[in-house]
Amino acid sequence: MKQQRPYWWGTFVGWSIATILMGFIGAWISQYLGAPEYFGATIGVVLTGLVGLFALAARIARKN
Repeated sequence: MKQQRPYWWGTFVGWSIATILMGFIGAWISQYLGAPEYFGATIGVVLTGLVGLFALAARIARKN
C-alpha cells in the first residue's frame, strides 16, 4: 500500500530545499563582499524560512 503524504508536504519540502540553497548563496555573497559567511547565510536562511512558513500557512488555510 502506498503511503499517503499530507497535501502540504510538497510545499514544506520545496521551501526546505530553497532555505538551504539561500543559506549557501548568502554565505557565498558575504564571502565575496568580505563579510563573515555566517552573516549572509543567516540572513538568507531566516528570510527564506519566513517566506516558507507563510507559504505553508497560506496553503493550509486555503485547504480548510
